[in-house]
Amino acid sequence: MKVIHEWSFRRRCPVDDALDRYDLRVEANDMVKVEDIVAAVEALPKKAFQEELTQILAAKLGCIVTTIGHHSGIKTTCTA
Repeated sequence: MKVIHEWSFRRRCPVDDALDRYDLRVEANDMVKVEDIVAAVEALPKKAFQEELTQILAAKLGCIVTTIGHHSGIKTTCTA
């Protein structure tokens, strides 16, 4: 079985304090409770680079995590 969860969240850039939006995709081979995803995102640092956020979520959830963010007009995709 493959399960995919998608959600959006915001965090501040540690360089210029811009409020960035990230589209989140969590891919699992088993059930992952949406409450666990929400809790993992809420526990993230309030200011962090996208690459750090992606790695933290992947480690915490034990899944493949992809984030798509826009900063200074540049779209960045990270997968961990």
